[in-house]
Amino acid sequence: MQEIGALVKALVVGLAGLPDQAYAKQLAERRYITLAPDAICFEERACPNDPILYHASQLHTRLLRGQTLLAKVLFDISAGIDLLESLAEVDSTKIGFTGHSYGGRTALFAPAFDKRIKASVSNCGSTNFKEMLARNIKIQFDYVVPNFLADGDVEDVVRLVEPSSLLILGADDDKFSLNTEDIFKYASNAFIYGTLERHIYSGKHAFPEEMRLKAYTFLDYHLNHQ
Repeated sequence: MQEIGALVKALVVGLAGLPDQAYAKQLAERRYITLAPDAICFEERACPNDPILYHASQLHTRLLRGQTLLAKVLFDISAGIDLLESLAEVDSTKIGFTGHSYGGRTALFAPAFDKRIKASVSNCGSTNFKEMLARNIKIQFDYVVPNFLADGDVEDVVRLVEPSSLLILGADDDKFSLNTEDIFKYASNAFIYGTLERHIYSGKHAFPEEMRLKAYTFLDYHLNHQ
């Protein structure tokens, strides 16, 4: 899952953008079966006339009903896993998830929600909500959950990823990677059967080759991918 923007799946499958963004294509070349959907309100699921207003409306109408956009995002991911499991070529015991930016934040939440995800890689999506509020960093519509901070923060979600395995990648000059080390220190003792790893690279908000190779190696190992 890719960062927010006009294009989402087109980037990760290599139909647009830079090679650094085409990690679904690269994983397919490593003999993974990949699914690269548009999240709700992006690319083919956006309103071309006013995508921001449409996105806000999708959030507001759910909040008025006592629902959240995050629940829809996570539901859609689970529906995608249902689809993958229906394919004869897919080993349902080896489901992984990879995301950058918005997708990197989602890679922290998805394996906590759906335990069929055995290994997840989050790239440049680890700044927690308290830090984002303190620094006036934008919080994506999809992650606006009423009273969320009363029960915890992103690091508490990460603790719920166990027994799956999680790799958190960050960059030292990226405002969306600020809490990578803090999350690791806080959540690592929750991992008994799964593993929690982190690595901070020199650079900005991106998914360069060095970071992608770290992600692919992590998935290969934890999904026993040959």
